[in-house]
Amino acid sequence: MKSGESHQQDVEAAVPQSALAIDKMHDGIKIGGSTTNLGRLSARPCHFRSSSIPPMPDDDIFDRLMSELHRRATELPEGSYTTKLIRGGIPKMASKILEEAHEVIEAAGEPDQAGKEHTVREACDVIYHLWVLLASRGIDVNALRRELERREGVSGIEEKRRRGQENVS
Repeated sequence: MKSGESHQQDVEAAVPQSALAIDKMHDGIKIGGSTTNLGRLSARPCHFRSSSIPPMPDDDIFDRLMSELHRRATELPEGSYTTKLIRGGIPKMASKILEEAHEVIEAAGEPDQAGKEHTVREACDVIYHLWVLLASRGIDVNALRRELERREGVSGIEEKRRRGQENVS
């Protein structure tokens, strides 16, 4: 388990229940009442935007999170945990993904509702850290959607067989 201080640097994500709200006093965001310390962020980026930053939709927490991560990957704001991860390169991002994946597996073994809630929090940490890596590579939610749609209705065995054939060609 992480210390309280280092865990505050990570996303303390909650089940998406409400719109994104800014908590500037704590330099974080609120998602469903839980404050996440991601550094300085704005509910809406300023009028000047890089064309590489996807628009920030209002209706989907996943779209909003990915948009914010792309903004941070482009702007690299000082004091941002996301910036720290990106500047650490693939090794830093990979180690955090592996650490969080281990924690979600541990949480999944915990009993009762508390274990389920802990699993959700840890799963959100995995998503955050994975998505930082994706944003650093310019990959957005729509790319994930397209790939999942391509795989929809195809068994995992068939998908692996197809990928094996592509690698041979």
